[in-house]
Amino acid sequence: MKKGIFGIVFVLLTGVAFGQQKSAKDLGLLKQFMTGSFDNAEQAGSDSSFSLLKMQVRHVWAKRKDGYWLYAEQANPADLNKPVFQHMFHIYVQDDSTLICQEFEFKEPSLYVGWWANPNRFDSVKFSALSNRLGCEVYLRKDPLGQFIGATDGNECISTIKGASYSTTEFLVSKTKMNFWEKGLE
Repeated sequence: MKKGIFGIVFVLLTGVAFGQQKSAKDLGLLKQFMTGSFDNAEQAGSDSSFSLLKMQVRHVWAKRKDGYWLYAEQANPADLNKPVFQHMFHIYVQDDSTLICQEFEFKEPSLYVGWWANPNRFDSVKFSALSNRLGCEVYLRKDPLGQFIGATDGNECISTIKGASYSTTEFLVSKTKMNFWEKGLE
């Protein structure tokens, strides 16, 4: 009787360990897919309501053990010194099938313009320089095609852009693209 129970517990524990290893591998892959240089040239070229933007995403705080931290800076190529977006993303494992992309804003973003070009500069930045965008976490899962797909949950992501009271985000990341769909809602 005890042998049977031990065998079941061992199988369950082995399954949990395998799930955690798989999630850690997926997290590394998500970091790889999200890091680099991106633009929306195709979108801006086909829809005049969108301006051309370039986004640089770099891995920072490499010594941290709580997932990966990525600095993202987005600007019009004609004026790279005036980013329209500067955020820190914290990506980490929630469970054996879900990864989280948590968004932080800088309290003084102008201090960090262009730092993507030398990510080691962030080693001197304290966590207190950031403000957590509570409720804006994106919950991601890997699909059978190897893409990471996810969205925010509910209406807790506060936004005041263009009269909105909150926003939702849908997210798709693959080896060849990164798509964000943000919607401001009242």
